[in-house]
Amino acid sequence: MTYINPSVMLAGHKDPLCQRPAKGQFHIDRWEVLQLVKDTAAVLGLSDRDIAVLGAHLSVLPKGPIKSGQLLMSFMQVSAILPRANCMEERGFRRSETRLDETGLVARKLSANGRRFAVRDASGRIVDAYGIDLEPLFLRIDELREIRARLEEDRQRKRALISRVTARLSELKRWSTDHIGYVPDVLSDLALLLRNLFRRKTISVSDICEAEKRVDAIEVQIIPKPKQEALSATAEQPTLPCPAPSQNSDRLHIPSEPVDGCIGKVPCPVADKSAADAGHIDRHIESKRKEYIKRPAIGSRTADLKLSDLRGAWSMCIQISSFYPDGPRTAQDLWDKLVEFSSFLGLGQKSVLNAVTEIGWRNALLVLDYIAQKIATIKAPQAYLAKMLESYHQGDAIAAGRVCRTGQYARHVA
Repeated sequence: MTYINPSVMLAGHKDPLCQRPAKGQFHIDRWEVLQLVKDTAAVLGLSDRDIAVLGAHLSVLPKGPIKSGQLLMSFMQVSAILPRANCMEERGFRRSETRLDETGLVARKLSANGRRFAVRDASGRIVDAYGIDLEPLFLRIDELREIRARLEEDRQRKRALISRVTARLSELKRWSTDHIGYVPDVLSDLALLLRNLFRRKTISVSDICEAEKRVDAIEVQIIPKPKQEALSATAEQPTLPCPAPSQNSDRLHIPSEPVDGCIGKVPCPVADKSAADAGHIDRHIESKRKEYIKRPAIGSRTADLKLSDLRGAWSMCIQISSFYPDGPRTAQDLWDKLVEFSSFLGLGQKSVLNAVTEIGWRNALLVLDYIAQKIATIKAPQAYLAKMLESYHQGDAIAAGRVCRTGQYARHVA
């Protein structure tokens, strides 16, 4: 048996059974690194398929955190790793590996016949492999973090700039409405143009700064100089630096010169709300205003109604008197109790007011008491009350004969 000393290897060629030296210093979870790639995919030019392929290769590494000095090779056969990539088609899988290699996140180490396998030493320990080397990805962790931080800073700067521009635009609208009486057409057109501009996903900081310059020009044209100083003092915002316009800023098609003659044109309606006022594009649905029915002046309607008559009518209503044993002390107290009791029956204040107006206080008491007795069988109380009032005007007796047009009331039998 011939023994080969590794020290006599040709210059520049190390022993293939020696473990690869460690590069860099890192100790991180693999999925945290994958999230870094997802956050910076737009800058790196990666698609969702490329990220899926990278995640499949990360999944075949040994369990636990990834440390420097560890062998970071994925040598599983393509046919076996495809299920980890959502059963991607093999040709698409290999194309994504090529893009990852071109991006510098992985390095392809190919054998002579293209097969992927591990290289072991005499003890069976894996010291190297042919396949996809993931070490370049972990060596670029700091770079990916810096890219993500720059992207987040740019995103927050654009959001703050949009908020500042839209706030100034809204203040100009309010000032025009208060002092001129309408919003000039040039201001309305600019608001519509900026709303569409701020909805773009590809908008840049230079685009927003160009839009703010346009707002400055409109403000100089519409508002006198003393008013401008007062307006800027009330709507002062934190100052954000605007970079110099880039070569791609021509996407913002806004005329640089102010439009003359904006004052004196036909007034245009002022929108009560704008979906992009705060940099948002969500349409908020506001609840409808509740119908407010003013409490009627019942003093004139009960001027001829004595307290004794009130108590007599009250004693005939068993259902109502069971809720209010003491009975009403005044006409206003009677009205308050009627409104509260009718709300238990599903009747609104307007329905009770119509009943009192059409058939009087006593009849209304008897009708409500009758509806309370039958409430378990009545599906639509308001429609039922309206039908009773209609029958009353036609001359029919209602409330089981207790109310009729002659004004005579039958004694209630319990």
